[in-house]
Amino acid sequence: APGHRAHAAARVRVGLTEERARALSAMAARHHLTLNSVVQGAWALLLARHAGEGDVCFGATVSGRPAELPGMESTVGNFLNTLPVRVRAAEEGETLLDWLRRLQREQAEARAFEHLALREIREVSELPAGAELFESLVVFENYPDNEAAAAVHGLSISEVSAVDTTSYALDLTAYTDGDRLALDLAYDPSLFGAERIGHLARHLSVLLAGMPDHAQLPPAALPSLTGEQERELLAPGGWSGAPVPYPREACLHELIAAQARRAPGA
Repeated sequence: APGHRAHAAARVRVGLTEERARALSAMAARHHLTLNSVVQGAWALLLARHAGEGDVCFGATVSGRPAELPGMESTVGNFLNTLPVRVRAAEEGETLLDWLRRLQREQAEARAFEHLALREIREVSELPAGAELFESLVVFENYPDNEAAAAVHGLSISEVSAVDTTSYALDLTAYTDGDRLALDLAYDPSLFGAERIGHLARHLSVLLAGMPDHAQLPPAALPSLTGEQERELLAPGGWSGAPVPYPREACLHELIAAQARRAPGA
């Protein structure tokens, strides 16, 4: 089907606590991973779990300023670009750390093509006409805080606000906020409800928060719910509903057959 393009955006903001954000940053630094790679890995897991797929694709922004080109940091111009990121499920025996390292390695290899326009990439893809390369975008903002430097020169900026939209169905912006990691999920309200996106945002934060404690386990071992959410889900009268009595002496197949007889059209 043709790709969707949003004309409005609503937002949900969540974040990791300082303790969990520090643990995540420490894990990344210890194993030579960037926080960008970690966030992209969490987003890939989120998409895979909710889509039921082991092979997902999303967009990611790149600076377009390769370090090997002399003078790029002082060159005036907008070099930002968006590239597709394809992520496959972990292979047998691959730990979360192994999988994140693979993702980061593949991203490093893709930098050789970060100057290509999406149109050019799409032309060499095997997608049918009208289909988009991806429907969600991940942006990791890691800008230095220049407020102190500006204050030295007497420059003060206040009461700044902006209204923006998203070109995609889902648009994740992750950024460091002091010792916290903030997650800003923009979405097209014509496609998703606020409750659904809130659930996705919380699921993403749980995935990220669980990474330091599950680094040596397969990615599938990462929890999707907090302990409190699990208890609520399993508690009598909770999300699972009130307990229903049933004949304890009957086998499972007999219970299914009896229910089929009671409600043959269900």
